[in-house]
Amino acid sequence: MIREPHDPASTPAARRKTQTLLKDFISYYRPHRSLFLLDFGCAVLSGLLNLGFPLAVTVFVDRLLPGGDWKLIILALVGLFAIYVVNAGLMAVVTYWGHVLGISIETEMRRRAFDHLQKLSFRFFDRQKTGHLIGRLTKDLEEIGEVAHHGPEDLFIAVMTFVGALAAMFWVHAPLAAVTLVIVPLVLALVLRYGKDMTANWQAQFGQVGAFTRASRKMSAAPAWCAPLPTRITSARCSPSTTAPTWRPSSAPTGSWRPA
Repeated sequence: MIREPHDPASTPAARRKTQTLLKDFISYYRPHRSLFLLDFGCAVLSGLLNLGFPLAVTVFVDRLLPGGDWKLIILALVGLFAIYVVNAGLMAVVTYWGHVLGISIETEMRRRAFDHLQKLSFRFFDRQKTGHLIGRLTKDLEEIGEVAHHGPEDLFIAVMTFVGALAAMFWVHAPLAAVTLVIVPLVLALVLRYGKDMTANWQAQFGQVGAFTRASRKMSAAPAWCAPLPTRITSARCSPSTTAPTWRPSSAPTGSWRPA
């Protein structure tokens, strides 16, 4: 009998580990609860305004303009402009204070990670690559900070926008909305299929960044006098000694240099 390949992520231990990681991640929001509520609330209100604005413009074009009531038309224009200004203000709050929230969480994570590294043994650092450790404390935590800022609000707004847009489309034109609803499963399958490949590419890219950082640190740690020498200077063997070799002119007629 042929057995299906075992998925490690589906085991109970893996699920418990994922739940623990999510609880630890959510705990970083507690000191910044008010800032998170401000950011999340402004993002939700902005999403609602973005959903209602096209419907208001449709009513304005299809009903108010043909009626010719200019007093009502001007009031509607002022109202639409006010909605646009309020939406811009909400997005400014989300952009600024949302990034403040993400940076605060990222800073706390980096502080805890650095404190944890200070308590590890020398044997751990002998087994680990320096570039990978630096990558975990810099690039990886930067991405986690972006997720802390954009993750919850983007997930909620995406679901809200999808449901609200479908409801508005069925209200405007039900047959076209039904055609769009048929295409949704295909788009969802494509996103799930290629999303896994994108995640794998991101992980490979982060690993390459760690390897590059490790190689860069090795190059910067080499003695300065081990750099490539000019063509009129003969090569000498570089050793990890603390003093650089001294050079003197050779007796050759070409005027070359040799180590003393």
